[in-house]
Amino acid sequence: MMLSLLRVVFPAALLLAATTGYGADRVRFSTGGEDAKIIADEAGVVVEVKSPGGIGHGELHRVGKDWPGRVAFLFDVRGMEGFHVKSGNLRSGTFLGSREPEVYRIKADGTQERVVKDGNLYTPTVKRLDTSSIEVVLPAKLLEGESQIKVHWVDFYRE
Repeated sequence: MMLSLLRVVFPAALLLAATTGYGADRVRFSTGGEDAKIIADEAGVVVEVKSPGGIGHGELHRVGKDWPGRVAFLFDVRGMEGFHVKSGNLRSGTFLGSREPEVYRIKADGTQERVVKDGNLYTPTVKRLDTSSIEVVLPAKLLEGESQIKVHWVDFYRE
């Protein structure tokens, strides 16, 4: 009886997990040498990045049709002098303590035009969690319609 119950419940649980969209398998992240892992929870995914040099870059790829509900990065750095995202024809930049959105649209000829209207919708949120970790949350609007983004970060702390 127990074995037959497991045969029904376990596949149903796997199917539910696959359809709720909270799995770490919804995104892939590749870096230029930093150690990174993807952690999933009910809200979405967090890309945890160990960046001993404080400067790095990477590419985040969506697997499947939709991005998870929340996409965030967690860095083991003491500050964030700069965090830049390139998503399609948009480039967004911010830093710890920033209040002004820096969002640019990249035109076909390669020139950039500042996005003034609704710039905050495309700007990541940077927050200090403790003395050695910074969280960056990507806005859904920045991910809309794209299957991959490029990120670059710079920690302002140097030893």
